[in-house]
This record gives sequence, C-alpha cells and structure tokens, in this order.
Amino acid sequence: MRYRVNGVMTKKRWTAVLFLLGVILGVGAQEPQGKTFVLAAHPFDSEEAKEQIDAMCNDGLLPVGLEVDEAKAINVLYAEDDSFPFTRWLLHSVVEFEKLEAELSYLMKEGWLPMGISRSGPGLYVLFIKADKKISAWRITRFPVSTSEFEEAVETYLAEGFLPYGISVYEDNMWVLFVKVESVGRRNVYLGTYKNEENALLNGISLDTAQVKVPWGLMIQGEAVSVLYLY
Repeated sequence: MRYRVNGVMTKKRWTAVLFLLGVILGVGAQEPQGKTFVLAAHPFDSEEAKEQIDAMCNDGLLPVGLEVDEAKAINVLYAEDDSFPFTRWLLHSVVEFEKLEAELSYLMKEGWLPMGISRSGPGLYVLFIKADKKISAWRITRFPVSTSEFEEAVETYLAEGFLPYGISVYEDNMWVLFVKVESVGRRNVYLGTYKNEENALLNGISLDTAQVKVPWGLMIQGEAVSVLYLY
C-alpha cells in the first residue's frame, strides 16, 4: 500500500498546553514546566489525519517525531520551536526499499526536510516539512536495540556533522535517520525512555523539557516510550 498525505499551513499562533491523546497513551491535558510538547494519536485516515495535523501545525507546533501503528493510528510528537519555520508538511511511505534512496533524495532536493521516521511491516514512513534548510547529506542506519549501540552511532555521525532526525524500532532493530543540514543551534543528543503509563510519561517528559531539552524524535516499544532530544 502507498500512503501519502500532506497539508498546507494557513496561520500561526502559539499555545501553551500539553495534549496527549488517550487513543494511544491514555493521559490527559496538563501544562508542563518546560517547552510545550504534544503527543497526539491521529486516525489512520488520510482526510481526518490531514485535518488534525494541519490544526496542530497551524497552532505553531513543529512535528518532530513519528510512530505509525499500521492501519490504526499516526502518532506524532510536536514541539514548540520557532527556529524551524515551515509552510507545508508531508507524510510519505516507501514500500519498495530498493527505491528508498532515490525517493528520499528526490524529496530532500525539492526542499522537504525529514522530521521523523517509522519502520513498519510494509516499509518506512517519513514525515517531512517544507522548510528553508539546505540538506547536504543523509543516512539511515540500523542496529540491534541497545543504548550503547545508539550512543556509538550518534557519536560517529555527530563527528561527521550529522544530527539524528528520526528514530524507530522494528523487529529488535533500531533505525535512525541522520541528516546533515545547516546549523540548528543544538549539538547534544539525549534519548529518554519512559514507562508507557500516564504519570511516568508525563513526569519524565516534563522534567526533561524543563532542562532545556527539545523533543526531537519518537519511538514506541509497547511498554516503553522513548523520546529523542536535542539540547
């Protein structure tokens, strides 16, 4: 199946609310001490998802993470970050991996910046925004799920001028998208993992965002939710 949905932003206004939809995480609204962040579960329906993601983006929130539950929900992590102005967004799926490099390279050359990935059975989902950012290179790497493996990969790619722009897990392998793009002003990476339970998740993310960490990626593994941060 080919899945592609996109939206056009129409306005900008800032909000200060934490909004986690119970569809996936079962938690309610609350205002954190740090940066505004939103973790929302949108229906796996192109029109309804488009309307809901449009509304989030038009509220001034930047989509920074993606986790697709095939045919059920499109989970998107948003953050309050005005350093990345953008005009459109695009959710694109690649189902033929031999075409992965060509398809993603083409979109990036057209000005689409990837902001999240999700590995699924049929293939790979990528969430893009249309932003005025020059991309000089990108890589997708995978390795067994391991904190040490992740830290080693991040250290290697950071040294080469890349930053992680997407993270996902599939069949005991972690997939990370690294992009070399003009400076985003942050060069440190942190992966926070929390129990997929209301209080633990809410307290954990709120504490990390209060420490000047900016949410930058999403990975859901059943009983655990991991959030990638830049700071």
